[in-house]
Amino acid sequence: MTFTKLFLIQSAEDVPFAGENFIRHTGESKDFAQAQVFAWNAMDKGVDLHFHAEPTKAAVLRKSYKGKKVKKKLNHKKITGNSD
Repeated sequence: MTFTKLFLIQSAEDVPFAGENFIRHTGESKDFAQAQVFAWNAMDKGVDLHFHAEPTKAAVLRKSYKGKKVKKKLNHKKITGNSD
């Protein structure tokens, strides 16, 4: 078992030192990282967006995207009759 795998299956209290990022990938930091990735993907698709310079614009675009994604999924379920 590798060093990384060993620490991934244990809790923070069970390891002497798991690195600085062991605890950071929970709570709001995970949401922040997902928002950053969303901004990068949007920039790759040609949207004029800089996550750090325009955080409000990034948040509004992300919320709008999530809403459209849910609507599209519900519409697809309605059309196909699929419950997945």
